[in-house]
Amino acid sequence: MTALTAVTLPAHADDPARPELGGVLAVRLDGRGRGAAAEVGGVIEPEPHLALELAVLRSSTWGSYVGAHVRFITGTWSPYAGLGLPVFFFTDDAGGSRAVVGGHFAAGAQVAVMPRLTVYAELAGEHFFGLENVTYHQQPIDATLFVPSLGVIGTL
Repeated sequence: MTALTAVTLPAHADDPARPELGGVLAVRLDGRGRGAAAEVGGVIEPEPHLALELAVLRSSTWGSYVGAHVRFITGTWSPYAGLGLPVFFFTDDAGGSRAVVGGHFAAGAQVAVMPRLTVYAELAGEHFFGLENVTYHQQPIDATLFVPSLGVIGTL
């Protein structure tokens, strides 16, 4: 399973130069219907078009995610593109401990439903490296995944 996404947030109304801070809750779905990963993390927006995210992921294994999103326009509705690095930690069927790093590529849109609450949906692809001949629960692991996601971001 994969990690979720950071979505940029509106500029702080009191001081546009002050970075926006917030939290993210999301669900990342396996595009083949085999499961999902929950995401809980933090978001910081150093400027209105850029958001940075750090999150913990949980599916059948634990993971982490660090990423960035760039909004093309800002406002109530904002399309964005994102890049990130998901990492999942697990013990394979051979008993080896693994930390598998991947690349996350996303396109999505967010909608500000309240001044400090944003919902988003995205379509993403992820590719994980070093999974040749690795099995988990007697199944080979797909290195490339389609990962649609839904989430909410709240800001301070």
